[in-house]
Amino acid sequence: MAASAQAQVPTFGDYCQADPVAQRVADAVALLVPVGEVEAGTAPNTFRLKTYDYDYTLTQAGHSAICPEDRFYGQQRALQGRTGFLVGPRTLVTAAHLPTPVSPVGALSFHPANYAVIFGWRWEADGAQPTTEPGANCKLGFDPEAIPADKVYFFDTSGRDPIFNTKDGNPSNVTDYMSYQLDRVVVGAKPLPLRRSGAPLLGDTLLVPGHPDTLPLKLAYGGRIQRIGAEGLGVGEAPDRPGSSGSPVFNLRAEVVETVWSAGNGGFPYHLDPLRNCFYYADSLEAEGARENTINNGPIAPLVAHVPRLANELIVTPLNLVRHQVAATSITNAVSYFDVSLAAGASGPVNYTIRTTPGSTRGSAVGNLSTLEVVPDNMTHAFTIAPGATQRYRVNAASSANGCESAEMEVRVASQTADSFASVIPHRFEVLRGDFEVLPDTDWKLAALAAPYPTHTLTLRNPSPVPVTLTLTPSASWLRINNATSATVNLAAAGASGDSATAVMSIASTADIDVPVGTTANATLTVAAVGAQCMDRGSEEIAVSFTNGVQYFTLEDVAGNGIPTSTTGGFGDPLTFTFDLSGFDATVGDIDLLFDFQSGAGALPANQADEHMKITLKSPHPPSPSLDPLVLWNRDNGVPANFIGSSMLLDDATAPPLGGHLLAEFNGESMDGEWELTFYSNTTSNIFPVWVTLRMQRQP
Repeated sequence: MAASAQAQVPTFGDYCQADPVAQRVADAVALLVPVGEVEAGTAPNTFRLKTYDYDYTLTQAGHSAICPEDRFYGQQRALQGRTGFLVGPRTLVTAAHLPTPVSPVGALSFHPANYAVIFGWRWEADGAQPTTEPGANCKLGFDPEAIPADKVYFFDTSGRDPIFNTKDGNPSNVTDYMSYQLDRVVVGAKPLPLRRSGAPLLGDTLLVPGHPDTLPLKLAYGGRIQRIGAEGLGVGEAPDRPGSSGSPVFNLRAEVVETVWSAGNGGFPYHLDPLRNCFYYADSLEAEGARENTINNGPIAPLVAHVPRLANELIVTPLNLVRHQVAATSITNAVSYFDVSLAAGASGPVNYTIRTTPGSTRGSAVGNLSTLEVVPDNMTHAFTIAPGATQRYRVNAASSANGCESAEMEVRVASQTADSFASVIPHRFEVLRGDFEVLPDTDWKLAALAAPYPTHTLTLRNPSPVPVTLTLTPSASWLRINNATSATVNLAAAGASGDSATAVMSIASTADIDVPVGTTANATLTVAAVGAQCMDRGSEEIAVSFTNGVQYFTLEDVAGNGIPTSTTGGFGDPLTFTFDLSGFDATVGDIDLLFDFQSGAGALPANQADEHMKITLKSPHPPSPSLDPLVLWNRDNGVPANFIGSSMLLDDATAPPLGGHLLAEFNGESMDGEWELTFYSNTTSNIFPVWVTLRMQRQP
């Protein structure tokens, strides 16, 4: 069984190539074909199925050609039909797609009375007909010209059991299940169990045996549970073709039918080859880069309610996943229970076994030394139950949690009746893993004049169910955390008091030693988990950039009126920006100014603003009255300066002012106080400075 449940590449396989479990599932699957396509055979007790070469599509308009490289090209097929499967001695399930017609006579949609049911049309290792698949070494189990009569069944027309169909004409009804009775008990096939309790697990491997394109039986591998929702299951990646409708979607791990193939998943559509004018199937993952994950059918519960259990069927409840959260010294759900029952109407006692993976009632998962023990136990793991009885079992779970990976285990209850399927109770050992979050998780970029420098507060949060201990370590001596060279923070489990804390990054007051004034240094703060706790993340780094002795002060033209225009031909009224540096106890070492201008309706183009401006800067401590204010820029002649695009930088080293004075004349002054930056315009057009920045650098 374990081999069957492994994930596989989406593909079709034949019965002769399948393992025993897959063959046992496929035994219950039948081809449904119109009764007009089946007639009495020439040999006694046989039927003849009209077949056709598979060289055209089942659903494309005009029966378009199939490309000859199709792996099933040339095989025999029925003209039309669908798939069904056995869920009771003579109960068949399929997908009708539409409401059941009132009468089968002249019915345009599916009515069971209009279809014959053929079991066992498949490629077998010891079949009677030659294969058309080179190298497959398989033969058809019987000649469609002489189908044994015990393989062909029909609808029970007695009316004793009504047809059940979830399709009722309501477009909002997404379920597509039909069950009906055959004319007699089916021989040679074991009914498939339906999902009656519990739920599948995401990732469970699926098998979908059916008759795609009404070919001999194919087994579709590679499907898996991708989505579990109120509207049904997402069963993407299993290949399908027209005719697959009605196939069982069988969970190889849980050994139950999860749903019935109805809408498909669109993962393997037809593609037209325009050069050869033929259709071919292609995996949409290869053709389009992704496979669809659509809901194939609605919930199976309405069908289950209309399909009685088998007379001698073991009833195991509950089948829900049992989760065990494992920590260093504790485990949740250390004790759980399940019941095994047998209906009072059973024909006699039933023998069964109980085993846990990997094969005993005391199995263990090596990854984290998890164990399951079923009580009561005996050395043979074999039990017997009488009709009408119920036996309760206890499951003891334990784990040493010496690893960080989760483990999957199962309790399997299997009837010893031939060809029976097991009931599976999944157990998952989830090692409780720690985690942490650092907010904000962005870099810290700081440019500051002098100590005490601004700080940066981090919030550390624990979203995990276990306590977490963190160490915070700066990579540079000038970077501190909680006023120290390192810090340790203990966070309680999520939801408990103390599951979050703050930590403050700061710059050492002696930063001038390691980061000279006017330079920029980079460092990181590493936040790392410590201790033996399993973690989703081990560490996180916050990058820090620190420019020492420099600070930028930026102001905007909030009113948005721009520089007042000139009415006389000379410079007009001023537009002044005031930078308040009161309390900055430092000496000027360097000053730069940066402006950004904006064009607009009625405005001078931004790249011409420098040709019509005068700019002055007034300090709170002017060196002399004649330098109060200091004229930095004076363009009163309208001669193009070609100095700016839409921005303008005044920096003595790269762009000497044209007003006769250098910004360096402010060096040595105190920064403390208000600095006034003033603009004048000598044009009748508007000039809009969007923002202005004063860059101050202190002396060491």
